[in-house]
Amino acid sequence: MIGSQETKTDMSCLRHPPSADLSKIRLGELVLDEGFPKRVFNTSLFFMAMIALCSASFQSFEISYSVLIGCAISLGLCKLQWWTVQQFFQRGNQSGKQYFALINLLKYFVLCVIFYIMFSYLQVHVIAFLVGLSLVPMVISSKMLGIVFVNYLNSSQGSQTKGVRN
Repeated sequence: MIGSQETKTDMSCLRHPPSADLSKIRLGELVLDEGFPKRVFNTSLFFMAMIALCSASFQSFEISYSVLIGCAISLGLCKLQWWTVQQFFQRGNQSGKQYFALINLLKYFVLCVIFYIMFSYLQVHVIAFLVGLSLVPMVISSKMLGIVFVNYLNSSQGSQTKGVRN
């Protein structure tokens, strides 16, 4: 539950999402269209390049590759999660939940191996690595907050346009 309203999630709308609502939020209606994940990935890649350029200005190779490794892991996990949801949560696919759980368990095993190799053989700047890991969740939350905020402003001013493609 979000606030006092129930969150309604319909996973079958991920295949055909043009008019499907993923959830209702108290401030307004949050409608995610089919191109939302692609825009998140493109924006994340843009920010990844910007962060890499800014970290290169510190003239520390350790900070640069720590940020890039964190960004790559975060982007890869987000892309894997979106692919998994698209593949296994389709209407009529009853065995999707088992495969979803299996892929999530394998994902954590692979992450443990990556972290072990990374922290034992590379000198990783932990703060820079965490900044890189937080990139994709920051982009997703800022895009969704922007959509909700613009829809709220449009509804409070009585605007005729409904829904925003961010």
